[in-house]
Order: sequence, then structure tokens, then C-alpha cells
Amino acid sequence: MVTDVLLGDNNTRYFQMVPNGKHRKKRIFSLEHDNGKIEGQANYKSYITQFYKELSGHPDENFFLLEEHRTEDIPQFGQSENAFLTAPFTEKEIRKVFLTWNTIRHQDLMDSQLNFIKSVGRSLNKTS
Repeated sequence: MVTDVLLGDNNTRYFQMVPNGKHRKKRIFSLEHDNGKIEGQANYKSYITQFYKELSGHPDENFFLLEEHRTEDIPQFGQSENAFLTAPFTEKEIRKVFLTWNTIRHQDLMDSQLNFIKSVGRSLNKTS
């Protein structure tokens, strides 16, 4: 009884082997290609990186800078625009959106019911 608690019973061993087996199935142990076999994580990474670099070709030269501190050529929001954009929604705005959603949903439901009635009517006309 005490050994079962410390070491686990046969079921414990089985249920620990299941995820380990799944992990082993998903793992790549070696890659075979024209030049031979590739083994080891570092070798996989360098081979795959080189493969995709060759696949996509040499990158085009560009002239944009990614300097976040330079903002003089980007239009900036003023205090009033920023306050408007970050203000919480009003109850009136929320009600308007929900009413619009309900109207659209109701129209979709009516359209689908009308299409169903039309298709049943066509089916009945064909059989008679």
C-alpha cells in the first residue's frame, strides 16, 4: 500500500507512458536528404533556416527605418482627439449597436423563413 503511494501502481506507469509516447511521436530524431542524414537540434535549425532562405531568395533592399522615437513626420493626435478615442462608450451608443444587431438578426431570420417557405412551395408545386 505504501509503495503504491510512493511509486505508483501499474496504472500510474501506463498513464505516464501515454503522454511520453505522444511526445516521442511528435519529435524529429533525424532528417534524410540528398546529402545524407541530419541529426541534432542545432543542425535541424541551421538546415531548415538555410532551406527557407534559399526558397525565398535574397531580400529586396528597402529604405524604411524602424526608429520608434522619430515621430515628426507622422501626424499626431491632439489631446481632444485622444480623449474622444479613449473615452468609454455611452449607454446610448451601446443601445444603438444592440438595436442594429437585433434588427439585422431579425431580418436574417425572416429571410431564411421566407426562403424555406418558397422552397417548400416549389416542392409542393412539382409534386402536384
